Amino acid sequence: MVGFSKLMGRTVSVAPSLLIKRRRALGIFERELYALGLDHESVQELKAAYRELGSIQDWVFQEKE
Repeated sequence: MVGFSKLMGRTVSVAPSLLIKRRRALGIFERELYALGLDHESVQELKAAYRELGSIQDWVFQEKE
């Protein structure tokens, strides 16, 4: 049980910084796509796919087939 408590405490303390880094990375990705000359619709589609790939919820709550 001590190991689980430690893991949860560490996860809670690290989560905010990971979310901030994820948001920054998403912004950088979007800027670079515009710099490449992509149109707004394409950028939004790629940004949504990038956001989905980095979703922690999909990794943690993934259904087993």
